[in-house]
Amino acid sequence: LGFIWGGAVLVAALLAWRWQGLLTATLSEDLAHASGINPERERLILTLALAVVVAVALKVVGALLIAAVLFIPAAAARALSPNPEAMAGLAVVFGMGASLLGLALSLWQDTPAGPSIVVAACGLFAVSALLGRALR
Repeated sequence: LGFIWGGAVLVAALLAWRWQGLLTATLSEDLAHASGINPERERLILTLALAVVVAVALKVVGALLIAAVLFIPAAAARALSPNPEAMAGLAVVFGMGASLLGLALSLWQDTPAGPSIVVAACGLFAVSALLGRALR
């Protein structure tokens, strides 16, 4: 449990500390250079943060579910978010919601927890894609 909290605090602190530089370097390398930001350094910081997330996720959800837990909530949030900050927050909410929904589904249907979480995440993605299309 300490490993999980330690990783979460480390990544959250790193992202809070470097958010503007990470965002600028991710959106436009030229803009980052013009703003005095080193895109290579920001890419390294983002890679390190992702490595910590994957290391923690291996312990929590296992190797097969890492991609689903990392990417599906972010993809679901993208359809409903007006900016990158909102997308990051909504992705966290979707990830937590998919996990709780999947665990409840697993308990209710007596199915394995991992695949149930993936099904819940895919369901959230489908709903957000339809909502995103309807709202635009």
